[in-house]
Amino acid sequence: MTFGEQSTEKESHDMLSYSFDQGINILDTAEIYPIQPRKETQGRTDLYIGRWMKCKPRDKVILATKISGYSDRTFLRDNAEVVRVDAANIKESVEKSLSRLSTDYIDLLHIHWPDRYVAIYGEFSYNSTKWRPSVPFEDQLKALQELIDEGKVRYIGVSNETSYGVMQFVQTAKLQGLPKIVSIENGYSLLVRCSFEVDLAEVCHPKNCNIGLLAYSPLGSGVLTGKYLDANAGDAKSFRLNLFPGYMQRYNSPLAQVYYIYTGTLQLRLTVKNLVSSFLFTFILFNLHRKQRRNTSRLRRSMG
Repeated sequence: MTFGEQSTEKESHDMLSYSFDQGINILDTAEIYPIQPRKETQGRTDLYIGRWMKCKPRDKVILATKISGYSDRTFLRDNAEVVRVDAANIKESVEKSLSRLSTDYIDLLHIHWPDRYVAIYGEFSYNSTKWRPSVPFEDQLKALQELIDEGKVRYIGVSNETSYGVMQFVQTAKLQGLPKIVSIENGYSLLVRCSFEVDLAEVCHPKNCNIGLLAYSPLGSGVLTGKYLDANAGDAKSFRLNLFPGYMQRYNSPLAQVYYIYTGTLQLRLTVKNLVSSFLFTFILFNLHRKQRRNTSRLRRSMG
């Protein structure tokens, strides 16, 4: 997410190489990266990864990427008034991603967020007045099936999805003989738990739909490190949530909890890294978690 915005290409390659040497073999990117999405930098993260991948054995890396959901970011497409999750948009997105990433196949392709309206990115309740017509689930799966048949995509998943959406994808695939989603990439951390634990956990359980969770923002975009408690920190202006204030809104309430942890009001006797890791790894459905870092030294500290 930071490659090409907060991290230079050299810094990005250093982090990728260090992670790879430590046994991390999955890379998760998206066509809109880096964050904050804008025309001038869109796709730069992919380009950095693609150039790094040229020096690595392709079969040793699990490459995951994401196609955009409904969006007015028309710069993502050659000719579009709005970005949708229909066959034409899916095909164009994947072809461009393959080119930027310098590969001929994607191991895991997620729909970054739904084509229909859902309450995400800091919106904590469903607003029925925002309902809009959306691309049918069957049409989305058929387009993805074509890419699988062509050998350009191996597995598919969803991201920022709800239990309703997951069940629609699962049932449609079952009834129509279309590819099943194998993973869901949603936010999950000590600060953001309910959206997954209340109902998605049941849907994704191995005895039910058997869908793996890839948790993003396990440190709450850095909030759980405590760095946002000190507004006068030397490099505070470079912190992502300070660079892009809108992203901070979803974490404003939990900041009080972080304060209590860091001031010792709660005597946990755990480092934040161990606390977060213990929390995530004790959850039965947790498969992989992603720690985003802006430089290799921080990456080393987080990996212990």
